[in-house]
Amino acid sequence: MTLDALEAWANAVGGLAISMVAVWLLRASGAWESLPAVWVSALFFILSLARSRALRAVFRRADR
Repeated sequence: MTLDALEAWANAVGGLAISMVAVWLLRASGAWESLPAVWVSALFFILSLARSRALRAVFRRADR
């Protein structure tokens, strides 16, 4: 498996795991029902951006 493919898989699996935890936390706190959809969407956007940038940094170091 190439490093690019490994990064893509890590990003997909990590994204699924982070999203599952975020949904669980939002539901457990009651925020899922009380927050406007735009705020929930913004939260997922920020989590996705942070995850992809962190993974990209890890894989850039591994690529050297």
